[in-house]
Amino acid sequence: MQELNRSQGTTELFADDTLNDFANLTPVWCDERRRLSLRQLRKRAFAAQAVRPWVRELLGDPQPLPKGITKFSQRQISLYLHNSYFQEADHFQERVLRPSRPGIHIAIAFDYMLCLYGGELSEFPVPLDDIGLFEVLVERANQFAIVVSLDKRFKVDRERQIHLKWVA
Repeated sequence: MQELNRSQGTTELFADDTLNDFANLTPVWCDERRRLSLRQLRKRAFAAQAVRPWVRELLGDPQPLPKGITKFSQRQISLYLHNSYFQEADHFQERVLRPSRPGIHIAIAFDYMLCLYGGELSEFPVPLDDIGLFEVLVERANQFAIVVSLDKRFKVDRERQIHLKWVA
């Protein structure tokens, strides 16, 4: 790489300045962003798991109501997941469910695929080297986007959703 730079009369690693900006970032900055991204992905996965009762209902396989729940509202789901601790349920609604709205259809599609493969959050049975799987994931996310935007419980408009397009 250094020889190529000398022959081209530059000290930059890449011809594209945007890539050089990324190459010059400190490892500390990158590690902080990686941890933040993992935390956000974990929250989106929890949000998808929380709305599973709604998704099952939309897919025609309604889940029976647990004892003490009269309907699967956002508040009831949050309270149930947090053993009726109001403060944790409020935190979950504010910090996880609300910020997840624009991409909830993607999280649901991913959660759906994990369920098909028999996976849980702690393990990852999905073969990431299968490019066709990602095409199916994008297709499912787009299908869920339409359904989610039509269901008032999700409280997200189609215009505010993250739009995906598969380019092969």
